[in-house]
Amino acid sequence: MKSFLFAQAAALCLIAFGASADEPWNNLNLRAANGTEITVDYQFNPRCQRATYEGRSDASIRYADPVWFNVKGIPPGRNVRLNLEFYSKSNRRTGSLDNPIVRDYRHYDREMALWYAGENRYTLGIYQMPVRLTVGSSYTDLAIIQRIRITIDGQPLIDPINGTDRFQLNLDNKIGCRSF
Repeated sequence: MKSFLFAQAAALCLIAFGASADEPWNNLNLRAANGTEITVDYQFNPRCQRATYEGRSDASIRYADPVWFNVKGIPPGRNVRLNLEFYSKSNRRTGSLDNPIVRDYRHYDREMALWYAGENRYTLGIYQMPVRLTVGSSYTDLAIIQRIRITIDGQPLIDPINGTDRFQLNLDNKIGCRSF
């Protein structure tokens, strides 16, 4: 009976979040300086959304949909929060230097609480996280980069790679939209 109820709940989550059975799941595994594990599991929505960008109406946005954040190794009763910020980086090369990553305020930053899912794991599912913006008429192709900050009872986890409290994600797979 438990297996049946779990299967129904999983199917409902897939329907609610818009996941496509045809799209493979992608996984990103991170580890904080204190050893806390962070996993990001996501699918790409095969359909893009039409948008207007800087007055041009031929823009399209590709989304990761759904995206699940998991923080492992944290006992129950803790306050685990995730702050999500958006940045962008041009995929078009303009010289020999790497293109800069700049703060992008066109997308909705979020601060959310993760809920305890058992077995010392906190989780949070979100939908429609932008990962790529393309504008045909201006030859604009931007990777939408996410930086996450995770706090446990107000104390931030530290990324051992950059030494800050922001973990950088780039979920863009460089594949364009199949349809709208």
